[in-house]
Formats: sequence, C-alpha cells, structure tokens
Amino acid sequence: MSETASTSKVNDIYQEIYRLGLTDDEKTTLYAFFTNNPDKKSEAEKAFTYFEDERVLA
Repeated sequence: MSETASTSKVNDIYQEIYRLGLTDDEKTTLYAFFTNNPDKKSEAEKAFTYFEDERVLA
C-alpha cells in the first residue's frame, strides 16, 4: 500500500483538509483557523493519527 496523507504517521492537517473533499470556502476557512490557532492544529493532527490508528476513518 502506498503512503498517503491519510496513512502517514505524522499527519499534515493541510493535507488532511484537502483529502476531505470540502468546498474551496470550507477549506479556506479551516486553513485560516489552523494558521491562526497553531495549538489547535497540533491537536487536530494528533486526532487524525489516532483515528487512523484505530481505523475509524475510512
């Protein structure tokens, strides 16, 4: 299996946002939020890693 943003142990929140298939406005809003709230960015990256490890995300 090739390694993608969703299978990487260290997730980049910006890649994960892109992968979710959101609208451009939704992506822009999230990019701005995480740029302005780096502590939340770190928490979200940890959550994606947890979900991946627990196979919660499809």
